[in-house]
Amino acid sequence: MASENTPSTSSQGDKPKYTDRESRISKENLCMVLALWMERFPVRESGEQGADPHRKVGAVLVLPNDMLHAVDCTRNGVHGVARLLLKHYDVTKDCKIFVSRKPCSFCTKLLVQCKVKRVFYLPIEPEYKDVEEFKDEASRVDNLFKTSAISQSVFVPTVGSGVFENAEKRKRTPTKDRKDEAKDLFGSYWNEEWMEKAKDDLPWPAFDDNMKTQVRGDFENIMEWMARILYEERKGYKFKAVADAEADAGADAGADAGADAGADAGADAGADAPEPTPEPTPEPTPEPTPNPERTDDPKTGVGAVITNKALEIVALGFNGYPTKALYGEFPRGSHDDQVQDKKYPYAIHAEQNALLMRNTKNLQDGILFVTKTPCDECTPLLEMVGIKTVVLGVELQRPTETSPGNLSYSKFYNKVQKGVFICFEIESADQPPTKKRKLDF
Repeated sequence: MASENTPSTSSQGDKPKYTDRESRISKENLCMVLALWMERFPVRESGEQGADPHRKVGAVLVLPNDMLHAVDCTRNGVHGVARLLLKHYDVTKDCKIFVSRKPCSFCTKLLVQCKVKRVFYLPIEPEYKDVEEFKDEASRVDNLFKTSAISQSVFVPTVGSGVFENAEKRKRTPTKDRKDEAKDLFGSYWNEEWMEKAKDDLPWPAFDDNMKTQVRGDFENIMEWMARILYEERKGYKFKAVADAEADAGADAGADAGADAGADAGADAGADAPEPTPEPTPEPTPEPTPNPERTDDPKTGVGAVITNKALEIVALGFNGYPTKALYGEFPRGSHDDQVQDKKYPYAIHAEQNALLMRNTKNLQDGILFVTKTPCDECTPLLEMVGIKTVVLGVELQRPTETSPGNLSYSKFYNKVQKGVFICFEIESADQPPTKKRKLDF
């Protein structure tokens, strides 16, 4: 076992190679993890909420072609499933929905009416929690499912050892921090008293003690996998406007860079950049998400989340090869590999996938959360659709000389300097300002 403050031993000295055939989480497992993650999505509640007989749920809508279309959660008095169905009523027929908990009768009747094909939910405590009404509510839910064409299935996501080891190759995590976070996550979802009676009260007729042992193990594994992504939230985050970051880094950027920055911040600022200092990113903001773990890129996982002005998630994306690509159909080498053909002309970037798979046309003044600085391919696309604010999980990459066939990052940097984009860097709250930081959104 690794020492408490070191990354996993399974990944030490074992960097990913471009020839590796990646192990990655399946789409179905990722959808259920996303549903569970959406329970944790921070929301700004409006007005008095009062006592609620229902638990918060996360939900994921998947189209008949198996493309992830939308995610949402319970907030502002509207259940998570209901929010999805009402916002995307025109595409729900024959869709699948992954819900973090078995839905209540209100949501179930909407699912039936929208002709959703199948509903998957975790075996943890259901959405409805009123003790006095519990049995009656459970009966109503099951009657709705039984008398309709929609099917319901208990779904327990799994993460194999190969998936976990591959994730650790990409980004090693401190064992103690990860284990502590996994323990807290497990405790927040797994109720032993409930699992003892889930067979009858969910109901789940096939569930017995032997299955319970397996399900518990699967659940512990998925919690540790999620903890890889979420453990740093314990420290909290802070947002640093790039204008401030550039000022702090001016002394290290060289005389010429300092002169250029001074010119941009001086007389020409009125023409090229907004007068006021950028306001902090609106709260609440998305926590790191697991979507980069779905990548089939041999070395680098990049994730992107786009929200609208109301801070509703309207797009998720990760980097990888074109849909349905098989191993070896396209070059896999990176700039540091001694191969003639590189992967870059064939790779679909996280921002590109998010833009192409978004569930709304209007992205004007939207916010992009991304784990890597947008490249020269993506920057014009972001500007075209009206994205104004970009939040980076790393330091803003400055322009450097690039060899033919490699990616360049000069356009986004220059657009930030001119005020086209307002850019923030995310740092851990206890992190020194000069230390680089990466978050997997």
